[in-house]
Amino acid sequence: AAEEVAGRRLTALAAVALLLAGAETVDQLIGVVFDAGLPVLGAAGAALAVRRPDHDVLDVVVTSPRTPGRRTREQVPLHGPLPVSTAATGTLVLVPDAASAALMPGVLAAQEEAGVAAAASLPLRVGSRLLGSLTIGWASARTFAPEDVELLRAFAAQCALALDRLQVRRSEQRAALRSHRMSETLQRSLLTPPPAVPGLQIGVRYQPAAELSLVGGDWYDAFVAPDGSTSLVIGDVAGHDRDAAAAMGQVRNVLRGVAQALGKPPAAVLTVFDEALHRLALDLLATVVLVTATPSRGLLPGRHGRWHLLWSNAGHPPPLLVRADGSAELLFRASDLLVGLDPDTTRHDHSVHLGPGDVLVLYTDGLVERRRERLDLSLEALRAAAEQVEAADAEQWCDALLARVGADPEDDIALLVVRVQPEG
Repeated sequence: AAEEVAGRRLTALAAVALLLAGAETVDQLIGVVFDAGLPVLGAAGAALAVRRPDHDVLDVVVTSPRTPGRRTREQVPLHGPLPVSTAATGTLVLVPDAASAALMPGVLAAQEEAGVAAAASLPLRVGSRLLGSLTIGWASARTFAPEDVELLRAFAAQCALALDRLQVRRSEQRAALRSHRMSETLQRSLLTPPPAVPGLQIGVRYQPAAELSLVGGDWYDAFVAPDGSTSLVIGDVAGHDRDAAAAMGQVRNVLRGVAQALGKPPAAVLTVFDEALHRLALDLLATVVLVTATPSRGLLPGRHGRWHLLWSNAGHPPPLLVRADGSAELLFRASDLLVGLDPDTTRHDHSVHLGPGDVLVLYTDGLVERRRERLDLSLEALRAAAEQVEAADAEQWCDALLARVGADPEDDIALLVVRVQPEG
């Protein structure tokens, strides 16, 4: 009969171990220990003590028969006299009855306050690392047979493994958050405000990905060339880390320099830019759209505020054109090879005219790419959303578009919106 009871208890503890392995937070782990583990052990109360990193302090959560269903939290010194501290430094402490408790400073009073007559405090150990301690209390005195102690050790070992897994995950999350913030800070520091261009409204946004690891090489840029035209750039360096953000800074500056020095249409600029990346041995891949905007007042007699746009697309999602009447069109044209693959590839220019109130939207793929969703459907959703936007200027356009299609992005988003100043 005793062996049968022991077998049932082992089976039940194995089920508890599975629950421990599935715990996603320390609070869930505590719930499994208190709500599922104690009934299997026939125990009345427990205390889980976790050592703070780099501090000689234990954070203790206690449940006791005096306050059923309630959990209290307290802090105790790691090197204190109570068994919860002694076990956390690596020593098993067994208190079978009140007489034994009376021999230990403060233990009898603590057990009477908790409503337990016997207790076992076990180290929570993973390898050579001590994470804290687990104390189990019973309402009546008991003897600890060797098999009882082994069962308790096994239970404590499962708790320690689960706690270690959660602490490692939390440490990784904190490290990822620090890396994310560093990458985002670097990213934002490299993205300068656009220039003020008479006749044009230019709005820009950078929105990091919802997932921490996905901050990297997206960028926008706008600058005035020596001939008076305005250059508009959107691009994305492959990768999602600090290296991609740093590479983005290099790529952005090289493209700026080539465009300023060359003074030619976008396709020629991207060709020289690609050759420069090759000569500089910058081992990277990037998609880019480069646009030059030039006033074209003489295009139609009596009409002012019209702009002529030339652009070249190196493997990037198509620009979006929204006319003043609200109609929207994705500028699907021949997309050339992305930069960084073949500096000898042929590139092409495309042309479009913008009138007063017309809007051009340049964006990176984080605005439209979604898992388990076809890209053509996402692009159509962007076009349809743009037709619903009502905004007074380019800044409002950025915010409205992000609100409609850029919430919780799976990748970071760079956005550049250009609106021709309306007449009047």
